[in-house]
Amino acid sequence: MLDVEATIESDVFDPVTREGFTNFFAKALRRDYKERFDNAEEMLRAWRAIFTTRQTVHPAESTGEGGLAAIAPTATPVTTMAELGYSLEAQDVLERMGVHNALELLAVDRIRFRYLRGVGDKIRKEIRLIAKELARLRPDLTQGRAAAHDAEDEDGAVSVNELAVQLLPRRPAGDDCLERCRLCHRSLAHRSRNAVRWCRRRSPPRPE
Repeated sequence: MLDVEATIESDVFDPVTREGFTNFFAKALRRDYKERFDNAEEMLRAWRAIFTTRQTVHPAESTGEGGLAAIAPTATPVTTMAELGYSLEAQDVLERMGVHNALELLAVDRIRFRYLRGVGDKIRKEIRLIAKELARLRPDLTQGRAAAHDAEDEDGAVSVNELAVQLLPRRPAGDDCLERCRLCHRSLAHRSRNAVRWCRRRSPPRPE
């Protein structure tokens, strides 16, 4: 019989409810039954509490004014989103984007944050402004990338061409789609001319 506790893979849980789920399953799966929930009612209360007692803490509330300015000097490429002061909702959005640390955050063009789908304006603004401020305070973490879209961040204006470049998928290097289209057009034109010649040869001579 195993004499170890069950391992909870907490990383699979949503960041917003991760701590609650981890604690819940850790207690429910304890080896010693005396340390588990006493009954189904207590277990149900603990389950519901995960969703009803959670409170969203935003950067302005948790770190105070200028909080990022105090955090930024000690930030490293692997500093997490929670350490940067992002709210739980913002952390969830960033995790779904594959952004887990400061280096990955600053590698994303900020215009993408402005047009995130299914994300409220408050969260989009939170993500974008913290990323912008971190890039300003710690340009060394950008790995030489220019601070993108500062003008867009300030006045909200962005050209259609610039937006298309950022949001539309880029054509892979070596993609010869255009050349294939040209060849196809030439081939169709050639076949069309041949078809006209063939029809003319098959047509009976016109009576004089």
